[in-house]
Amino acid sequence: MKSIFDRYNEEKEHHQLLTPSSEARLWQTEAERLRQQMDHLQENYRRLKGEELSGMRISDLDALENQLEMRLKNIRTKKEKMLTDEIEELNQKRALIHHENIELSKKITLVQHENRQLLKKGYGAIDIRKEEGSFSGQANSCVPVHVNRSEEDEIRLGLQLQ
Repeated sequence: MKSIFDRYNEEKEHHQLLTPSSEARLWQTEAERLRQQMDHLQENYRRLKGEELSGMRISDLDALENQLEMRLKNIRTKKEKMLTDEIEELNQKRALIHHENIELSKKITLVQHENRQLLKKGYGAIDIRKEEGSFSGQANSCVPVHVNRSEEDEIRLGLQLQ
């Protein structure tokens, strides 16, 4: 479109004294040229879509086939580049997530170690002695202790379960 205006301005400069009828002819010629160009583009478009091929010669069909193959090659190249870029981006994200995972694992290990240290300080060693033997619990393990008392023991202690 810009080239049309440029040509118009050039012609206008060369023919400053155009009459209205000659200017109308100039525009009619330009409109006809644009119509032909549009028809040619529409015909090429239909051929690229595979329509209206019956009137074409073998050499024209070969040229069209080569043109389509080149365009298909360009499309595949563009697609391959986009996929390669996406794979690269995903690999970078994977590496970042892997690094974050390692850092979080280190933090979890540190917190677990601190928790064990706090438990050792808070509870110390647990000694529970029974008739069968003794048990020394570690600070990081929770072992429920059940004591079975007989009714005689409860009466002797003066306790009653309600």
